[in-house]
Amino acid sequence: MNESLARIDWKMGQALLPEHLIAQEESLLAHNNFKFRMLGVPFYGIGSLKIIESLLAEGIFSVREIEAVTGSGTLLVYPGNISITPFNLNMPGTTKVSLYLHLLNAPADSSTGATAKTEGAADIPRRFYKTVFSADQDFPDVVESLKIAEFVKSPDGIWQLSKDYVPPLLQVGTSPFFVQEIKTLSESLINFQYSLYMDSMSYLSGDSLTTVKQCLKRVYIVQRLLSNILADVHLHPYFLQEELLKLYAEVCFYREMAPENITDAYRHGNPAAIYKIIDILEKQFQMAKSLPPYIPFTLADNIYRVTLPEEVRKASSVYFLVQKDQITRSIVLSEVKLASLSRLSSVHKLALKGIPLKRVEHPQFRHAFGSEVEFYLISEGEEWDYALSEMCAAFYSRPELADINFYIFWRIE
Repeated sequence: MNESLARIDWKMGQALLPEHLIAQEESLLAHNNFKFRMLGVPFYGIGSLKIIESLLAEGIFSVREIEAVTGSGTLLVYPGNISITPFNLNMPGTTKVSLYLHLLNAPADSSTGATAKTEGAADIPRRFYKTVFSADQDFPDVVESLKIAEFVKSPDGIWQLSKDYVPPLLQVGTSPFFVQEIKTLSESLINFQYSLYMDSMSYLSGDSLTTVKQCLKRVYIVQRLLSNILADVHLHPYFLQEELLKLYAEVCFYREMAPENITDAYRHGNPAAIYKIIDILEKQFQMAKSLPPYIPFTLADNIYRVTLPEEVRKASSVYFLVQKDQITRSIVLSEVKLASLSRLSSVHKLALKGIPLKRVEHPQFRHAFGSEVEFYLISEGEEWDYALSEMCAAFYSRPELADINFYIFWRIE
């Protein structure tokens, strides 16, 4: 191959033989092949494949169009420079068939007049590569082979492509592989995007909110990528797998779980791993994400109030959270008296303490709240029992509490 890269040393007055033109052609082909090999991604395999789906279901593999590049860089195109015939998958006792496209070491067929474009133009003989479809990996006089697909037959006799094998692809979206899965994933991402957006509205701040936003950003990127693929921007499958793995990693961080097989390399010879990644993402999208166990106080008629959920009864500890608008702002809660809604007025009239609140500078548990959130442990007692009986807690608003948010947070161990 390397020798054919050298250009012909033309001399003035030399005889022009067919061998010179063939050598020049081989030099140009080798030159282009080497340039493609230096692109950084594997550049061989199926560029385009269109089959007759109705015939495939019956076990007849019939190609409308195929574009492929062999490992050595030979371009095979039908219709173009090869001729092929349909292949019958219905072999007795067989429910799984591997199909190969073999390039044969045989004299090329010549065709005359097949590509004449203008009326009266001279017919130019064309050379066609000899190729054949076969279920056998070994075939007589083979120069190169390319495994096209694996097919499986269902119990009711319907043939279809197997997801266990995908041929090396040069583009995504120009063959039957991954197209339907990309469409389904695009639809799932719409729902997951909305779920992430709603989750981002429920977080106070801190690492959890940052993680949700990072995941949402990655969802937007993958949505744009899939939309482009479906709109005829056909990328190399390596880039699709990379973006899907990045999304998978972000989803795992959002779910607070460790990603599996995240460092697996791209396998150009069989990129079927993309199917598995899509399946894993679909399952992750369907999992219900448990939201942080806290609920906000709402302000109405100069009273902050919150309806306590049943989970609070099972909590090992309950906290009153204060989210400041600025981290450096100092908050004094000595005048804030938390109580059940029905006892709030009495607590103030009788100068009672209300539900005891104890400031916790450094909570001894993992949480995702930001540094602007202060923790106050709610101490159990008579006033807290009243609040639990009504399932409601409240306190009066004060001018110094403007621009501050309040929450009830609980832990179940």
